[in-house]
Amino acid sequence: MDTFDLHEWNKKRYLSRLNESIDFKVKGVDFTYTDYGSLYGIYLYDVPATANVAHKKKIWKDEAEEWMKTIGIDVEIPRSYDTSVLKDIVSKLEAKGLVADYNDAMDVS
Repeated sequence: MDTFDLHEWNKKRYLSRLNESIDFKVKGVDFTYTDYGSLYGIYLYDVPATANVAHKKKIWKDEAEEWMKTIGIDVEIPRSYDTSVLKDIVSKLEAKGLVADYNDAMDVS
């Protein structure tokens, strides 16, 4: 008899919900940090652009990491603004044919 792995079952359930919530073809990704360097959110776009267009969905760090795994990118998004890590993530997304960008322009004051 096989053993039941509750963690794996919950992970599959979570990923199916995540995939259902992203019900469009992602063509652009923008990682936005505050002007103090804290992660503010990850914005997904249904057009191949990240500037001068409205985002389709905002997701959080954990959701973005899980979504990226579904397209073959296994990375950890930094909570603090780290351009070297973000450049690597952006290049991996661009290699998959997505437009990607990052910034620290969110003024939360």
